[in-house]
Amino acid sequence: MITAKIQLSADGQVAGFKVFGHAGYAEEGSDIICSAVSAICYTAVGYIDEKLRKHFNVGVEFEESDGNMSYKRDKLSRDNAVRNDIDAVLSAMVIGLKQVEESYGRNYLTLVEEENPNVEN
Repeated sequence: MITAKIQLSADGQVAGFKVFGHAGYAEEGSDIICSAVSAICYTAVGYIDEKLRKHFNVGVEFEESDGNMSYKRDKLSRDNAVRNDIDAVLSAMVIGLKQVEESYGRNYLTLVEEENPNVEN
């Protein structure tokens, strides 16, 4: 099963995420749920990377290994010039993950939203 932990800031915005595990829906390499989750998360991080490079000439730092991914929003992405765009992309990512979870069931993907008022956004 894939677990997607979404960390929310005090104001309810996505401050970071961790996605780990394997869906087990099909053989590795042909698992449509793993592919969907990967595509959704990589698209979100790729968009943020492009925005930060364009506005601040720096890229996104995230961790990825063996199908696991984690991203934590950095201070630059909190700048008002790009904040609304990034908030929208991360919110869309969460919606996409929820749609996969609803379509295929929590046996393959479980989304967990963790509110943490101590996290800045």
